[in-house]
Amino acid sequence: MSEFGSCVLILWLLMLPSSTMNGAMGFKILVSVLNDLQGNKDLSIHCKSKSNDLGVEVLHHGEAFQWFIWNPNGETLYFCSFEWEGAFKSFDIYVGTRDSCSYCRWYVKETGPCFHFPSASEKCFPWM
Repeated sequence: MSEFGSCVLILWLLMLPSSTMNGAMGFKILVSVLNDLQGNKDLSIHCKSKSNDLGVEVLHHGEAFQWFIWNPNGETLYFCSFEWEGAFKSFDIYVGTRDSCSYCRWYVKETGPCFHFPSASEKCFPWM
């Protein structure tokens, strides 16, 4: 292979999204949780797994908190607590055996978290 061809191949490999690659770079999932509470309420969110505490974030209406999950498996679980004026709720926001998304978008509403599919449809869940 020519030097130019080698350079093109290397650049092409570097441009591949790491979410489609296994191996050294690993497989990753992006989780996004958006405050969709009515009345412009602030949302306090605290997410963690058994080995990774993401800390507490305060989201204004329309803001999102995002993180990557690297190399998830069927046992991967992230759970979150949600607090806003007069309410405290919790939900398993990522469950390896339930979720098969590479970009997991959740909208938090008073009635429960809603998962948004790429087709723009949503599935809402009750609070735990």
